[in-house]
Amino acid sequence: MKRLVFKLTLGMLAIFDTGCLASCSGDSPTVANHNGNKPDTTTTTTPGQNFATGYYLRNVTFDGKQYPFQVYVPAGYAPTKKWPAIVFLHGGNDVGSDGYKQLSVGLGPYINNHRADFPAIAIFPQMSAEGNGVGRGNYISTVIKSLDSTIKEFKGIDPTRVYMTGLSFGGIQGFEIAFRNPTRFAAFVPVSAFLCNTCITGLPNTAQLAYSMYSSTLPTMPYWQFQGDKDTQIPTDEILAFKAVYEKTDANARWTIIPGADHNSTYPIAYGTQAMWDWLWAQHR
Repeated sequence: MKRLVFKLTLGMLAIFDTGCLASCSGDSPTVANHNGNKPDTTTTTTPGQNFATGYYLRNVTFDGKQYPFQVYVPAGYAPTKKWPAIVFLHGGNDVGSDGYKQLSVGLGPYINNHRADFPAIAIFPQMSAEGNGVGRGNYISTVIKSLDSTIKEFKGIDPTRVYMTGLSFGGIQGFEIAFRNPTRFAAFVPVSAFLCNTCITGLPNTAQLAYSMYSSTLPTMPYWQFQGDKDTQIPTDEILAFKAVYEKTDANARWTIIPGADHNSTYPIAYGTQAMWDWLWAQHR
């Protein structure tokens, strides 16, 4: 079997410090907050099948409740073509039911700066306020329902090129979503996030078991993780402990540890890394 190369990238990159207001721990995650401005949205209307470039506000229903999500339609969209899709999982400060906060940090600002050439349909689920803790299972279900609803409405999405990325608490959720849906995504990019061992095993203090379970369930999933070495909310040693286990499989996995970056400042660096996007769009399930 061909052994794939695992990369730990160290690079001197620009740092954008936006501050951080709360904390997370590897065994029992809590929401980490961040600051950010809501990007412009072009529309939340329903213009039939003539989807212009921009954001579209949608809802899914789970257990009798409605949960909002946004869909970004790229320039040149036509349902007769094949399109990749990417699911973005927001951080803890953007929980709610307004349907917009999840656009404020991470992928939303990046898309707004690259509207002319962003090549994919993007799905932005929003976790409800009660989703921080006991409602986490609801959020995971609504993420999948939001993706399924988008695939049904916006024709042309290539099922072999559906990607997932998440930052902070959203990245933590992404690990569990990937673990419980191992054939759904073509690649996963977590940012400032760790694998929550309790979420995987159902037991506290089981990090090594969780790492092994994840690795055996997703041994070849394309994966690129970004982490700041000054992150005090997601300690880098937890990321490296997971790496030590995961790299023993033949996984297409990469880690970028950013010198000097803290929890929040890692976000724009990760999504501003063109090499990551080139790599991501090349992945197929």
